[in-house]
Amino acid sequence: MTTFLAIMLAKLIDPISIIIVTVTCLTTKNKWIIPAAAVIASVVVETILTMNVITKEWGSGIIYGFIASAIHASVAYYIIRRMKSQKQ
Repeated sequence: MTTFLAIMLAKLIDPISIIIVTVTCLTTKNKWIIPAAAVIASVVVETILTMNVITKEWGSGIIYGFIASAIHASVAYYIIRRMKSQKQ
């Protein structure tokens, strides 16, 4: 359980994932962008980590990355939506 929490904390504070998710969420107003952004960010971050030999094999942290990216995407989507509605 502590390993899960440690990995999730590390994934939740990953700035690259947050940037990828935010940019992806800016592309459309549709709610379906949340799971799409989570998948895109988790795959990209996992690929970057594997290319830099931080993780030994591709996919070892993708579930954690997807969960963290889904949280990032949900927060980013609602912040962007709120900011756009205040401008109008």
